[in-house]
Amino acid sequence: MANRDQSEFIRILQKHGKRLKRSANLFDQGEIDEFSQMALSLRILLHDALKSCSALYQLDLENRQFIDSAIHEYENSNMLIDDEPLFYKTIEIDGVKLFPNCTDDSLKLSEQKKIFSDWFHQKVLQLETGGKYTRKGLILEVANKVGGAHEDATLSNKYRRLTREEGLGETFARNDGPAQPVLENEAFTIRQIAYEVIKTLEKDYDLNS
Repeated sequence: MANRDQSEFIRILQKHGKRLKRSANLFDQGEIDEFSQMALSLRILLHDALKSCSALYQLDLENRQFIDSAIHEYENSNMLIDDEPLFYKTIEIDGVKLFPNCTDDSLKLSEQKKIFSDWFHQKVLQLETGGKYTRKGLILEVANKVGGAHEDATLSNKYRRLTREEGLGETFARNDGPAQPVLENEAFTIRQIAYEVIKTLEKDYDLNS
């Protein structure tokens, strides 16, 4: 078996970084289902498995500081506040709108960083019934079971509750209609993780198509 040199792993990182960026752009244009493809790219870039190593590991980048974009401050009173969420929610007349917390403020980005292991295992979603997701847990659930690399016949109870039932416990009712859960939290969290990874890596690697 022939060993692959570092230059090849740089190309692999750039290839999947570019795919991640393209999927993020499509997501922002309304293609919400792109979140599963983002999860697959994130898994390849970040996750070490028993029989495979991530591009991050192959390039010895596991001690790199990753941008942590969890929201610590709320400037508007109509923001729904979670436990350090990765994206914004606003209450509007026709429902609750979710949108990414993306900024190009270099000073702010430089101040919010975590070492990779802490970042990867940080809780980013908290279900009302007590379940939680870390960045790693959510990426693997989506990439491995929900359309990234595979479409499993069944969903875990935790993922079903998050995406089909209670969401994060928030509801919205239009006029006198029944309260509906605020959903798509998993999709916007994956989008936000993609933003963090792109911003972390593009300083040193060309991620432009």
